[in-house]
Amino acid sequence: MKNITPQAHIGAALALIALLTALFTFLPFRLPAPEPFSPWVYLAAAGICLVALFRSRKSRRRILLYIPLLLLSIFGFLEETSYGVESGTFPPIYSETYHVQVYDVHNLLPVLEQIFNRDLQQADWNFQMSAQFFQVDGSLILGLALFSLASVWVSRKEKPDNIPFQVFRLTAITLILITIIAIIWLASLPAESKNSFLLGFSVTRLAIIVGLFILGVFLPAFALVSKIRSETAVRKISDWLSFKKVRWALTITLIGGLLVALAYQFWAPLVTKTGQIAILERLNPLIIWITTAGTLLLITLAVWRGGLQIFMIRLARGIRAFFTEHPAYIYAIVCIVIVGFAQLMDQGIISLAQNINFQNPWGEEWNYWLEETFEMSGAFELAAAAMWFYLQKS
Repeated sequence: MKNITPQAHIGAALALIALLTALFTFLPFRLPAPEPFSPWVYLAAAGICLVALFRSRKSRRRILLYIPLLLLSIFGFLEETSYGVESGTFPPIYSETYHVQVYDVHNLLPVLEQIFNRDLQQADWNFQMSAQFFQVDGSLILGLALFSLASVWVSRKEKPDNIPFQVFRLTAITLILITIIAIIWLASLPAESKNSFLLGFSVTRLAIIVGLFILGVFLPAFALVSKIRSETAVRKISDWLSFKKVRWALTITLIGGLLVALAYQFWAPLVTKTGQIAILERLNPLIIWITTAGTLLLITLAVWRGGLQIFMIRLARGIRAFFTEHPAYIYAIVCIVIVGFAQLMDQGIISLAQNINFQNPWGEEWNYWLEETFEMSGAFELAAAAMWFYLQKS
């Protein structure tokens, strides 16, 4: 079993989903419907886990390592049976304050969203502004993750002395890109008719645009144009970072600024006066730029001397070694992913029906059918995980 690579297990887990979806869809009424059948598969997975845990009773480490599989299987069974509500054994939880019923977790999540939105509406929360922040933050997280990977990639074959130069170039280019985006965002806001100074922009907005251009475009580009200037900048930065107090002071300052910027994102949507909202809308690009630049510099500090690179290499090796030794968790993770995908379908966030041009063999609506089939597939993934746990030597 140890000769099977994690990639092979991932392929097997994905193939299992495809096979189950095809069999249960195109053999109508020859196989049971996924919705009533799913709880029994979760229960079977829990039973196999219990037997495997009993066999491993002499190894406390092994029990602690695999008991999450049992808990996940039990959780899946309880979710699929709505904790006894579907059978009428227990009544659903009813909130008189919000007039909603709760009977399982995937019912609880939209209920919490409904309650949360109601309370925010009563507080005059600016949903449009907060949605804008969430969209931008999501893009930034993805972009900064790619920057981290790119930092590791460009310095993977470099000598330790050359890593700072490669990281400096990548950071400068990234800073220029995010600054240009912030300037375009700021310039695209509606012009001020009352405080117009030049091209419909106020003095404040022009000052912010000029400041961003100098700090985030001109200075990095100026350093990149000449190799001599780049090497000089890298050498000076390396000299500064050679002092532990400087590194700590810079890290604490950047983290503090990042926390303040994040706190602003929760405070700004609570502002209700029209004039203040207009001011905040012009400050938002600057705040987002500060947030991004601060996070970018924090990552740069981590990769400057190759520390993050070494950590990520060790982490990748550790993850591969773990899943090679414990392939059961590959199937468990695939279970979580496919069930999560099914819940997005259940909430109407994702739809696959428009991509299917033929009638469902069971006569069901495609989104409902695929959602239930994917949830059942998650149960089979857990059963496969439990079997690998059972078959492994203690």
